[in-house]
Amino acid sequence: MSRAIFWKLFSTTFIALLLLVPLTLIKGKIYEREMRRNSVEAELAATGVGSQRIAGPILVVPCTEHYLEEVTDAKGNKQREKRRRDCTQRFAPTDIKVSGALATETRERGIYSMLFYSTSLEVNGQFDIALLPKQSAEGGVREFESAQLRIGVEDVRGIRDWVKLRWDEATIAFAPGSNDAALGTGIHAELAD
Repeated sequence: MSRAIFWKLFSTTFIALLLLVPLTLIKGKIYEREMRRNSVEAELAATGVGSQRIAGPILVVPCTEHYLEEVTDAKGNKQREKRRRDCTQRFAPTDIKVSGALATETRERGIYSMLFYSTSLEVNGQFDIALLPKQSAEGGVREFESAQLRIGVEDVRGIRDWVKLRWDEATIAFAPGSNDAALGTGIHAELAD
């Protein structure tokens, strides 16, 4: 009786070990396919754009204030020296409406496919602008430059059609670069004085 149990255990173990060979081969093939899929996805992703984040729009009015400051030198004499400081103003929209349409596109490479998303956006907004006066309370004179509308876009490669701004009755094309460290990469439009 014990011999029969031994042969049953031996044959069961032998069959289990034999079955491990094809299972290992299948596992190797699955791993190979996963690695190939990951490399194809990375390759396809490199042809597209990553996730996007949009910041803004922000209306920026560059300003430099020139003023005189009374300073005392080492001998105790008081003098007035010319100084300047940045008085740039930033305005967020008081009212903003964003509408868009989302489209999908499937890109394929061999047996692998990947879904890509694209959107077209229309942004409408209003700014309530209360500029600083030309002269400060300390007698300084403020010098304003042309205002800019700045928008931060995480990956500008994702812009397919060039963005245009309709400001009052004028249509202005955006230029590359947000010109703002806080927004990072993006676009900006120079507004007429």
